[in-house]
Amino acid sequence: MESSSASTASSELRRSIRHLLAESDYELELGSLLAVIRDDPELVRIAEAELAPRNGHLELHLDGGSVKGHATVAKSFGQFVTRMADATKAAVREMAGLAALPDELLVDAGAGSVRVTFVAPPRHDPAAEITVPEIEDEIVPDEDGYSEALRRIAVVLSNADTASLDDENLNAAVGLLPSSARHHLRVALDQVHRGAWSIDGEFSQRGVGRVQLHVGESGVGYLREKLTETVTEREAREAKGFLDGHTWSKGTMRLILEPTGETLTASFGSPGVQLEVARLDANPSQRVRVKLDVLITRTLALPDGRRSYVVQEIEPVDEESLFSVEPGSGA
Repeated sequence: MESSSASTASSELRRSIRHLLAESDYELELGSLLAVIRDDPELVRIAEAELAPRNGHLELHLDGGSVKGHATVAKSFGQFVTRMADATKAAVREMAGLAALPDELLVDAGAGSVRVTFVAPPRHDPAAEITVPEIEDEIVPDEDGYSEALRRIAVVLSNADTASLDDENLNAAVGLLPSSARHHLRVALDQVHRGAWSIDGEFSQRGVGRVQLHVGESGVGYLREKLTETVTEREAREAKGFLDGHTWSKGTMRLILEPTGETLTASFGSPGVQLEVARLDANPSQRVRVKLDVLITRTLALPDGRRSYVVQEIEPVDEESLFSVEPGSGA
């Protein structure tokens, strides 16, 4: 867990930011505070989580190909926005088990470059928001299907950068999207392919922080292929071992399994899991128990299937309670 001094620094930073945001003229003092902490990655992450919007925002910038200055082909851009909205809505509907869902996703076209920001509909009363509550380790994000759907789409895009491509991470991220959402996202990327665009952007939400992404032209083509693959099986599994770090912007963690010493990379099943991993990972060599969804993707090239992993629950365990991972479990 966090050391006492680290926990105090985190709490003080949260309290300072919340006090500043309650003031009418806070920009200068906030800028000075952020300059002081810029060399501490954990404090920077905390500041980003505090300053992010309460509901999820996915901002995307299109560049290259048919982008001329700050403009691009209207029809292609319109179809891209529509299909991204369809992908988000499909994910929300399937995650919630609903037969139908109203169109509530908001969009902000913004000024300047070819930019679009998808905004989850607000689910809280701004007047009821407490700016300086008792300070907890983290802000728990609002339970909102649209915010979570936008986060999952952002994680898929963030793992499709061919410059730092990890198929295992990408497979797990794709597996978190319901099948109908994968279809609409692939069709949206068809427009990106036709326009020869690249995509830069980020997802942000209070308590979750930021997921930064870049998908170049080659990454767009690769991701379109990945989205046509089908997750044909989903298995539950429990494992134990040592936390070996996490990558916030990619939505993944690493686990060294006992007793084999194999490394398993897994995606976060929810923002709550992501926050818990961040807390536990502050303690070096933290032993944990995880409950996983094992996603098995089959293709013609891999008829036996490719396994990827999603963490649904995680908790610390003591040394005496560790058990061995069964041989042949596919880790």
